[in-house]
Amino acid sequence: MSNIYQSEIYKAQAPGRVNPSRLLDKDVVSGQAEFAVVTYALENGIGAGDVVNLCILPRDVIPLPGLSKVICRGASFNTGISVGTQADTSGWISVGYLQDIGEYGAGATSWTAPTPLEPDPGSDSATVFATLGGSDGFGPGVELTFLLAYKRGR
Repeated sequence: MSNIYQSEIYKAQAPGRVNPSRLLDKDVVSGQAEFAVVTYALENGIGAGDVVNLCILPRDVIPLPGLSKVICRGASFNTGISVGTQADTSGWISVGYLQDIGEYGAGATSWTAPTPLEPDPGSDSATVFATLGGSDGFGPGVELTFLLAYKRGR
């Protein structure tokens, strides 16, 4: 069974949080392109098929995969990674194999045309998460930074 991990940003935005975040509220609206920058450090490693909840964004946000990327630091690895929502788990970033430390663009995604996010069932927001593919996973000490570009809906 896959494990689910949570970034600090996701924890600060999640419904039922104890302390309000210093971040903008997940439902603030503006008309400019923005970036969600989420860093997740792996203390104990993470296996193929595991999920990391990255952040929560309001419905109608339009992802910009062409401006998005994942940055990998730490030990070398050989695994794939995808970023998306429940509606499309690899719509934002889909990289077949991260083979070394560096920056990786969005790859071939299905959100190349402007596609507003669909909210999670029973919610006005969408949880954005990363899923690991391949067979290796990441060992301890790897740090993943997700640069997720989007434009807020009107």
